[in-house]
Amino acid sequence: MTTRELLRCAVPVARYYLRPLRRSLTTFRQCEGRTWNVVLGPVRVCGHDVVLRTPRVADAAEWRAARLRERRRIEPWWASDPRSWAERHTDAAWVTGWLQARQQARAGHAFPLIIEVDGQVAGECGLAWIAPHTATAEMSAWLEAGWGALGVSGVAGGLLLDHATSVLGVQRVIAPIAAGNRAAAWAVVRLGLRKEGRMAGYLEVGGRRLDHDLWAITAEQLPEGGLAEAMRAAAENAPRTRGARVTPAESAGTPAPAPSGSP
Repeated sequence: MTTRELLRCAVPVARYYLRPLRRSLTTFRQCEGRTWNVVLGPVRVCGHDVVLRTPRVADAAEWRAARLRERRRIEPWWASDPRSWAERHTDAAWVTGWLQARQQARAGHAFPLIIEVDGQVAGECGLAWIAPHTATAEMSAWLEAGWGALGVSGVAGGLLLDHATSVLGVQRVIAPIAAGNRAAAWAVVRLGLRKEGRMAGYLEVGGRRLDHDLWAITAEQLPEGGLAEAMRAAAENAPRTRGARVTPAESAGTPAPAPSGSP
């Protein structure tokens, strides 16, 4: 066999074995600016600027401080883990979670976000289990106590769902919420999610296995003009007691493969 004939055979073989690499590079390019390296907002609501953005390694200290402050409200509804709450919120845990989140986001399987209020880390939200073939995803979130009363949770949820449906092409978003987690249920009802049923013994949270209610919303159910704008307008027009800011922290859904869901 001549050199030319060998090259003729080698080229299609090389193309065949390089297909996974080409697909990975294509997916990486498609996900940049869609599920990673993303900034949504700012949206100003009730005198505060709300931004959703991709997590950073440098967020570790603010994330840890917020999660430790909110332990009493979040831990009972968060996925069980043999480690203590403090052990789950170290710099190493954050970096490990961040690396996993970046990998999942760049593959197009997840969409992790930090919720910033006036430039400070106030919570997280995102999508997991993004399935392009069914155009579905699972939503999760947590937010520091107090911001929900000022419309932050609604605007953050609106920005997330608007991006999911208009940019990512997701048509249906679900949020499994533990039975009894009234704060989370209240938050998703305001966003327009509807309860579709109860899943017995769905997940172990806070050291016990609990039933979870399945909440869902479809792209067709979002308001014209965007959900984020609708939530901002509703918050601005809602009556509020002067100085009232403290409400239960909202911890909706199961942990996404985002930095807070450290292994």
